[in-house]
Amino acid sequence: MANSKWAKYDNLILEHYKHGDKNFSSIAKKILNTKDFTHDVDLLRTYAKRMINRRGIGNSKGAKILVFDIETSHIEFKTRVFSIWQQNLNPDHIVKDWYILCWSAKWLFEDKIYNASCTPKEIEEGNDKRVAQSLWNMLNDADIVIAHNLRKFDRKVAQTRFLKNGLSLPSPYQEIDTLLHARKQFKISSNRLDYLGEFLEVGRKIDTEKGLWDKVEDGDAQAMERMQMYCDQDVLLLENVYLEMRPYIQPHPNIGLFIEKSFDMTCPSCGGNHLTHIGEYATTVNTYDAYRCDDCNSLTRARRANTPLKSNLNITSSIPR
Repeated sequence: MANSKWAKYDNLILEHYKHGDKNFSSIAKKILNTKDFTHDVDLLRTYAKRMINRRGIGNSKGAKILVFDIETSHIEFKTRVFSIWQQNLNPDHIVKDWYILCWSAKWLFEDKIYNASCTPKEIEEGNDKRVAQSLWNMLNDADIVIAHNLRKFDRKVAQTRFLKNGLSLPSPYQEIDTLLHARKQFKISSNRLDYLGEFLEVGRKIDTEKGLWDKVEDGDAQAMERMQMYCDQDVLLLENVYLEMRPYIQPHPNIGLFIEKSFDMTCPSCGGNHLTHIGEYATTVNTYDAYRCDDCNSLTRARRANTPLKSNLNITSSIPR
């Protein structure tokens, strides 16, 4: 993004947006001085939306949204085998179980990255209590948590080490697993975070040297610094991937629940109040006004039906199966 040919228009985009023009196509046409929707207009529209989203202007007000990633150690075994093919290793042979090596996190749209990593002494002991406690503190403050493979990896990893270290569950939070939504909504050739970043043109992971994990687990402090940088970049990349996917994340945790009550309708995905009516959304028994958010491009509908329930008493509903 920083090297985009459109970056020279950043100030103009911000000026139009802050003065009330929330339609990115309109902004692009004004900047390029055209009334037609050309290829360049489409490119500038996409750039403007991404730039505004990344700066967090008018988005996710009220909710504390945490983006995080965890790196873990190997499981160390001491055993003898007759073959290396399809080994079913016995838990009795575990010398040192896995633990958290480091984690990185950031609050959505904020610049600061928070992290913690094990010291060489903690690695020697397999003691991640301090690191787990610091991660617990972050999760305990969050309203919504975002991670890639959150349901099957990051949440279970965190909770396993909380349990081991005598910590309770953090306060309840809502979840966004970008891996699950990538699988649910798209058919991208790979759903790995690195490939999604490349596919969406929002960044890549940092390459790591061969054997980095072994060096870290051998107590190499400089290797741990490189691993922490790798984890930090994963969080930055994940934030960008999430923002690109956000309009397709359905259902999205309702940001409106965390905003001070007002008479304005708010977008459930970003909390913005610039909604454009686009027609009706029909369920099996009623219709609702449908809207598109001009801030993040997500779709939403009104909670109140267009016709009272009593007026639809003669409308039947299909048997689900």
